[in-house]
Amino acid sequence: MVKYPRLMERPIVVIGSKAAILSTMRSTPVQSYLDRYADLGRLGKPLLIVWGREDRAFPYEHHEQALVAMPSAELVTVDAAGHLPMLERPERVSSRLVEFMSRSTRR
Repeated sequence: MVKYPRLMERPIVVIGSKAAILSTMRSTPVQSYLDRYADLGRLGKPLLIVWGREDRAFPYEHHEQALVAMPSAELVTVDAAGHLPMLERPERVSSRLVEFMSRSTRR
């Protein structure tokens, strides 16, 4: 089980909130976001997608559709992470974010 910082625990201690959040996420397929992804792709800006391989809210296999919609995006796959890879594996995400930002500011 992934341990989140205490800040993330506060909203989910209310009885039923975990199930409600998960239900909302599961019933919002990635396809409903494809138009927004395509809008981002058309901006012509550097994009970084950080996706946890064990994400149950937005399953990892949906990254393929996101990359089609944002062909210039760079994907960072975070193993052993779910929906919040920046909290679950900060050492992996932060180093890639710094690297991406360093390259992006030179463009």
